[in-house]
Amino acid sequence: MRFGPAVPPSCRGRFFWSSCPRVLSPADSPPHRYDKRMAAGETRLELARGRVREAEQRVEVQRELVRELTRNRLATHDAEELLLIFERTLQVLREHLAEEERTHDPPLNRPK
Repeated sequence: MRFGPAVPPSCRGRFFWSSCPRVLSPADSPPHRYDKRMAAGETRLELARGRVREAEQRVEVQRELVRELTRNRLATHDAEELLLIFERTLQVLREHLAEEERTHDPPLNRPK
């Protein structure tokens, strides 16, 4: 899938696009999920919590898939490798969430 305009043959392989007739603009790039969610009023902390929830769901689905493959005596190597990747990603996301929780502003209605 391509995003943005076609690159003229004279510009292909060039490092600096400034000499090309048309430079990619932000409108030509694919939408970024982070920006969309932030624009909807979601804070960085809420965004981090949502990503952890999504990763937890992916890990659980992948674990179930590995269990099912094992029950059916099918090859599990690729599924287990993917599970390890999902688990590592979840760990990183949890660390990021912990950092966001440490740096998040406390609520305004705290006791004086």
